[in-house]
Amino acid sequence: MPENNGNVDRPTLTVGFLVKIRAADRNGFDLNQRLVHPALRAGHFENVLAPAGRSPLWFAMVDRVPVAAAEPEYLVKRFKPPANSTLIYAQFPGVNPNDKDVEINVRQTVFTPEKGGVNYLTLRGFDLRNGATPWAPPTAGQIGIVSAYWCKGWIVEDNQISYATCCGIALGKYSDEWDNRAESAEGYVGTLTRALTHGWNRATVGGHIVRNNHIHHCEQTGVVGSLGCSFSTVTGNVIHDIHIRQLFGGAEMAGIKFHGAIDVEISRNHIYRCYDVSGIWLDWMAQGAHVMGNLLHDNTGGLGEIFLEMQHGPMLVANNLLLSKRMSFALNSQGIAAVHNLITGPIQNMRSDTRATPYRRARPGWWSGPPDALTTLTSYPGRERPGVWPGVFSFLWNQPKLRQPSARPAESPQDGAPPALPVQIHPMQ
Repeated sequence: MPENNGNVDRPTLTVGFLVKIRAADRNGFDLNQRLVHPALRAGHFENVLAPAGRSPLWFAMVDRVPVAAAEPEYLVKRFKPPANSTLIYAQFPGVNPNDKDVEINVRQTVFTPEKGGVNYLTLRGFDLRNGATPWAPPTAGQIGIVSAYWCKGWIVEDNQISYATCCGIALGKYSDEWDNRAESAEGYVGTLTRALTHGWNRATVGGHIVRNNHIHHCEQTGVVGSLGCSFSTVTGNVIHDIHIRQLFGGAEMAGIKFHGAIDVEISRNHIYRCYDVSGIWLDWMAQGAHVMGNLLHDNTGGLGEIFLEMQHGPMLVANNLLLSKRMSFALNSQGIAAVHNLITGPIQNMRSDTRATPYRRARPGWWSGPPDALTTLTSYPGRERPGVWPGVFSFLWNQPKLRQPSARPAESPQDGAPPALPVQIHPMQ
């Protein structure tokens, strides 16, 4: 008997919704995960009636309205679905749905609070799977199978999180009227300034711990976060089989994809089989981030197992094993210290990007200050400047035993000033 995990609402044709179809059992063959959006081509119903190809297809009508772009009028007249009903046609290659259980899942999430500000929560030891999670760009509300939704101080540990249409764990942004309407670089800067007035600071948002989870078979990211990921630690996780079916295009897919990863630690993770995407992608405002002791292999993205996009630094990338052959490390950034990494593939240093990107200024009260604490720099991190190389690299293929640094008195920062940073970089010009 089919299992219905949720209610199908009448589609909102301006934003779309998600449906996921599986067969056999909860561990069974994933027939299709599909983003249904008005941008899809009309007339794809005929393709559903044709023999199945590489990716099985489906077509649905809700209350006599096709869930994708407008279909020919004859469809409604031909099939005459009853009012207030949902009609789904799906391809089941190699499986007879009459002999197997079929799950139709429109559940957007498995564990997400109804509103932000639900702080200091621990989620431990669960098997969380099969969520029709929505697309999670950095400028919109981000929902995963598990979502620390504009919260502070969550601990998500020792869970298995799998089979998400988009994201496994979301440490993300809140929703507002600008969702999916700010897609340019300038639009993202506007997202940041609005977030500052919406309580984005160390005292109220971020500071999560995501550790020792097994995260797999997610089509967008294993872990995603925009702004809400700041001050967090992601450590000891196994993340694999990300974007395997390539259901989506764009620039938001990776094993771990963060925007605004300020003072974030990403350490001791094992990330592999991220198909045509990076294992770790830090995009904008990852100042003070540490990426240390991670093992990455069999990732086939053209932007490297680690990609640092438009960063002004300082950042530390240390003691990682980057073993994929297509591309190991890519960046269009500056102020990066990459030391003691074992790298077996190419390195790409891109210097032509001319976007102006934001940076959070160090100042008294820097994480409780007004919105003017955010600066948009017009000296581009990806552009070469005389006498300044965007990255500082020291790759040790046979790493010797490191000497312990000699003890020295601790330095006390001035009252209200940020702590001393571990990496010295050239001032922005």
